[in-house]
Amino acid sequence: MSEMNEDSMQAPSEGTGEETVENFFIDILTGEKVKESPKKLLIQKVLRTLIESYGFDRSDLEVNYNPRIPGHRQKRIDIAIFRSGREHINENLERIIICRNQTSQDRLRTFSEADHDLEQLRELMRLLQAVDFGMWTNGQEEFILQAEHTRFEVRLKPIAIWPVPGEQLGDLNRTGGIIQVSVEAEDLKEALMRCHRYLNRNLGLDHKDAFKQLAVLLLAKIFDETRPPHERNFWIRSDEPYTIEGQQEIQRRIEACIRESRNWQPNLLTLGWNLELEPQHTARVVMELARYSLSETQPRYRTQAFRAIVRSVMDGREGRYPTPLNVAEMAVQMLNPQLRNVYSIVQAVQGLF
Repeated sequence: MSEMNEDSMQAPSEGTGEETVENFFIDILTGEKVKESPKKLLIQKVLRTLIESYGFDRSDLEVNYNPRIPGHRQKRIDIAIFRSGREHINENLERIIICRNQTSQDRLRTFSEADHDLEQLRELMRLLQAVDFGMWTNGQEEFILQAEHTRFEVRLKPIAIWPVPGEQLGDLNRTGGIIQVSVEAEDLKEALMRCHRYLNRNLGLDHKDAFKQLAVLLLAKIFDETRPPHERNFWIRSDEPYTIEGQQEIQRRIEACIRESRNWQPNLLTLGWNLELEPQHTARVVMELARYSLSETQPRYRTQAFRAIVRSVMDGREGRYPTPLNVAEMAVQMLNPQLRNVYSIVQAVQGLF
């Protein structure tokens, strides 16, 4: 049997063999109807994030770009990002993205563990001198490289930040970190699920303890966004998560943020809900959360994402299931809780863990 590639994988049709509606999607760049494959859907997901969360212009994006490099075999870039308003040629190529579909939900890898998968990205970035950033993603993991051009070579270093359009290389290391972006429901849910998966599968924390660590960090993040930008601590510089000194700096800022969040809401973090992660692990989780502005994300998106995490803790375990959202909303309307009762309700919920 001949080997099938990612684009040849199709969902089976039913009935007479004619294509069903489910076999197609509307391409976000062209508006045309396109036949589905797992990889094509992943590319669409990445495009949607680039456009709707980061603010890239559709006209600066191209799928399946062929750079035509003299002396080399034909190569293909899954998503090419060109400098704003420029012609789509190699000299104007600013960023490249390689997408590889993956269906299994596994532990998150380090850069060294993903070294083999990143070789194609590294090769392209060395050959295409205009490229500043590259990303490799399988929908569950993201690995970002920054190119540093010297007189004799291109040095590629891992960074934790995908800059917004117009953000300069030097901006990535400024005090205060990255420009934060609002986020769609699916992206935020997946970011939180990656955090929980890292705590649960990489570190071996059970579902309850993983949820506690994530909840502590989320409260710190929410509190941090109530302060003026120049006073915030929940941020990272470009390569901080990948150096010991950087990890320690992140830990210091986050611990300060948690202490201040306790003063902000003194009745929330009780009963042993403390940050208990080592600096390298704190940095890995903060890396997922720092890029997003929760305050600028629509409330219903935050609710949907948080409920997905709670569901991973409660579904079927110890005979408990999360209450359906419409039932919860009806109960709130019936009870009409006042602010003075909120803290006692939160403490009761914490007692479940």
